[in-house]
Amino acid sequence: MLDTFKLHPAKARTAIDNARREYATGDVELATKLTVMGLMDCPNWYPGYQFLGEMLDSQNQRESAIQAYQGGIPDALVDRYLSPDPAVTGNGGIYDRVIVHRSESFELPRPGGLDDNTAWKFGNQQVVANETWVDTIDSGRVWHDGHNTVVYDATGGVVDDHSFGNITVINALVRKHKPVHIAPRVFLLGARGGGNYYHWMTDILPKLAILQGAGYTFTASDRFVVPTNNKSFQEETLVACGLVPEQIIASTESSPYLTCDLLVVPRLTNVMGLKMGSWLPKFLQKSFLDQPQSDSSSSASDGNRIFISRDPAASNGRSIENLTALNTLFEDSGFEIVYPERLSLKEQAQKFHNASVLFAPHGAGLANIVFCKPGTRVVEFYGAHIAPCYWAISAIMGLHYYNEFCLTAQHADDPATLSARRTAGFAVNLDRAGELIKLVAD
Repeated sequence: MLDTFKLHPAKARTAIDNARREYATGDVELATKLTVMGLMDCPNWYPGYQFLGEMLDSQNQRESAIQAYQGGIPDALVDRYLSPDPAVTGNGGIYDRVIVHRSESFELPRPGGLDDNTAWKFGNQQVVANETWVDTIDSGRVWHDGHNTVVYDATGGVVDDHSFGNITVINALVRKHKPVHIAPRVFLLGARGGGNYYHWMTDILPKLAILQGAGYTFTASDRFVVPTNNKSFQEETLVACGLVPEQIIASTESSPYLTCDLLVVPRLTNVMGLKMGSWLPKFLQKSFLDQPQSDSSSSASDGNRIFISRDPAASNGRSIENLTALNTLFEDSGFEIVYPERLSLKEQAQKFHNASVLFAPHGAGLANIVFCKPGTRVVEFYGAHIAPCYWAISAIMGLHYYNEFCLTAQHADDPATLSARRTAGFAVNLDRAGELIKLVAD
């Protein structure tokens, strides 16, 4: 008899520890097998993919290593250790699709700054927003673990539009387990990065707006699937949007393999802001600002000047090495020092909405620029890693965007180093920061 599946990160961790020991002795085959099987216990456990990539890299299997670094098990290893059946691709179970937002585009002006030190990856000249839609699937099933999402229609086929990650691996797992039936009607909100404030605000929460735009009204018996719901901002935002904790299913805490009578799946792909629509900031402003701006509202002019500092206890390793001196510089220049982690979401929204100039290191706290007024000047400090999301949001919202590179050399965009680059700290040159204040704020 099939049982239900629960994620076992402890098992995966033990398997990877054993794999490291075998690899150190030279038994690459056993180390690889242990790693793959460990990921079958917890297919969202990224350290396992990272170690798999390191092993493949050391064997000069670069293409397979990149796939592992990006969170995938290479097909050759899936075939060797899992012997999967071919996936059935369907879509026959979808009986209704509603298009909600049409595609639109925005020009991306080159970031401002003291000199031409803009991140080399800022090569896009446009934001081209994707369409959004909602699919309704009768007797649908879903696997969602925060890293892999696979949606199955009534025929058992994989719905490609809503599935990503290690689909073949998940197919192998669902053959051995039964799904948990959770409600008559279920809405899938989950996406990767659900524990990160930026991704929660831009990739998960706005799916409620898509659902409402498709004509759905929610009832007490409805359930909403997210990967996790253990952070204060998650519950705060969901409650503000009209949901109650009993309606939220955190799939990583119960089971990632779920079923229902009616599965409703919104389609939203922002691609780090480069595919974001103008409707999204408007939804967030309407949800969290006491007086959201209208399309005809005036631009920022005499608002507050703020520096978004970083609470060392919440920096996730991405520390500012001279933060105390930087705080002092901004205080002496008439800026208010703001720690978003210490404020409620509505307080954060209002703080950003009232700003005319803001400086901040790259990080999720900058997601709050969705609440800024047009004309607000935004300066982003960055080190080994930067994503184009805040540049793109600034273009969508009519903000003036600047950035400042705080190292001596740009880093190659290598998947093998992505995790380390994301968490690497840096120091801000105080003289250059002072020049930027004169350029932007005086």
